[in-house]
Amino acid sequence: MAQVLAALEAAIEMGRRPGLRADVHGRLLKVLEAALEVAKSPGDEVDQAAPLVLCLDEYEVTYSLDLLNARVHVLAIERFEARPARQDAPSRA
Repeated sequence: MAQVLAALEAAIEMGRRPGLRADVHGRLLKVLEAALEVAKSPGDEVDQAAPLVLCLDEYEVTYSLDLLNARVHVLAIERFEARPARQDAPSRA
């Protein structure tokens, strides 16, 4: 059975906003399901070493995949602010 496991700080952050834990779990289980399907394909491998990032609403979720045990490990969740406009971008005025 597929699982989503979270580091302590990530679990605390998910508990701060109602519904965030369910949203993160739902999205990451879909990612895991897709990765497991890709892993079944001949010749293709899913990189499990590098941390991956999912942007969900105003949160950035860093996670890794464990395809052998059908698990997702949530490493961190950080809230990010709207990114400021680039200074080198031409003005549209």
